[in-house]
Amino acid sequence: MKKKNLKKKILIGVIVGVLVAVIIIGALLLLDEELKFVLNEDGESYSVLGSGPYSDTDVVIPDTYKGKPVTKIADRAFSGTNCAKITSITIPDSVESIGEWAFAGCTSLTSIEIPDSVTSIGGRAFDGCLSLVSIEIPDSVTSIGKEAFRDCLSLTSIEISDSVTSIGDYTFKGCSSLVSIELPDSVESIGWDAFSGCSSLTSITIPDSVTSIDSGAFGGCSSLTSIEIPDSVTSIGWNAFSGCSSLTSIEIPDSVTSIGLDAFSGCSALTSIDVDENNEHYKSINGDLYSKSGKTLIQYAIGKKDTAFSIPDSVTSIDSYAFYKCTSLTSIEIPDSVESIGRYAFDGCTSLTSIYVDKNNEHYKSINGDLYSKSGKTLIRYAIGKKGIAFYIPDSVEYIGDYAFYDCTSLRSIEISDSVTSIGDYAFCGCTSLTSITIPDSVTSIGYWAFLDCDSLTIYCEAESKPSGWDYSWNPTDCPVVWGYTGK
Repeated sequence: MKKKNLKKKILIGVIVGVLVAVIIIGALLLLDEELKFVLNEDGESYSVLGSGPYSDTDVVIPDTYKGKPVTKIADRAFSGTNCAKITSITIPDSVESIGEWAFAGCTSLTSIEIPDSVTSIGGRAFDGCLSLVSIEIPDSVTSIGKEAFRDCLSLTSIEISDSVTSIGDYTFKGCSSLVSIELPDSVESIGWDAFSGCSSLTSITIPDSVTSIDSGAFGGCSSLTSIEIPDSVTSIGWNAFSGCSSLTSIEIPDSVTSIGLDAFSGCSALTSIDVDENNEHYKSINGDLYSKSGKTLIQYAIGKKDTAFSIPDSVTSIDSYAFYKCTSLTSIEIPDSVESIGRYAFDGCTSLTSIYVDKNNEHYKSINGDLYSKSGKTLIRYAIGKKGIAFYIPDSVEYIGDYAFYDCTSLRSIEISDSVTSIGDYAFCGCTSLTSITIPDSVTSIGYWAFLDCDSLTIYCEAESKPSGWDYSWNPTDCPVVWGYTGK
């Protein structure tokens, strides 16, 4: 009898335990569905921390919690997969700040209204909100963090209040549906890559309060047809308008004192870069950009349809990227005055068959239309527009320069003479038709990614194994390599 009662008690205990566990688990699941809060340091207000996996599509944040105001949306409050189903969020006018990553990755979020109580939006707050179509930033906001709206792919319009003083780095990077934007007069600077990759952007108004356009600010804005730089701007960063392939002309005011390398490279429709005649640092000659002295050729307007170009005798330096991706020129003449040529100056010139150097030049020379150092020891640039399928590197060459054959798609085979001891970074990168190359054992150094994207290539090496002086990533595409090659 006692045993039966004991069994009953144990059974009842187990059932009660299970029921308690179910209630606790249910309560925890319910909590996961609810918004969570934390008391702020002032002890007088709360921050919303977000929620667990949220099944509701519409979220309403209350203005008070436990009788105290909700003033902040905490960092990462609604970020990630937990909130992937949320389509709208209502923020009360008690909230003063939106934290970093607060709504990052809310991929279904289509609308959100920011009340005029909010003064700051944290970095990456709406990063990756792929469905967000439009947003209005109220006058109360004075600070927008870096990458705040990065990769909001559906964002077509945004209104920025006149209290914002700067557009931070990467703020609208990759907003590929953004068509136009008007910056308020309060904005003084446009940060790194602020609008880069906004490929649908056709127009933007830059107010005369802006003093600097940072590096990459409008890079890759391929639909941008025109832009007016106000005379308040003093600096334009490198890569600032690179890849703006619809931009046909640009005017540089007299206020600009510095222009970074690559600022207008890859602007394939650009036919004119006009500089105000009162500018003390730059000038234009026939639509091309030069230093004021005329000694440095900074940027050739690559949208022009001319097939030949003679660099003026005043030029002593050709800047990096000066002719980058110019597809119309077939020949370029370099005068005897030129003393230096920057990296990538002729990269991407797919029609270029001849780089001619004046015979009196003391620093460079041409051999069969290719660019060499005066001594002939360095092959600087092969003219990639030539249609030949085989090339023998002259016996005088000791160094094959960085990017020497970059994006040469015609050559199928290259023979390197045993005078060569060094091959530079990216030297044969993008040589997609190249099927064979023989590297003599005289080569003791090969640079970074020298054979990147040489998809059809087999490399024949006289060395028995990789020499220590060859970069660890000399062959990143893993082209087949035959070691100990003797030519037999």
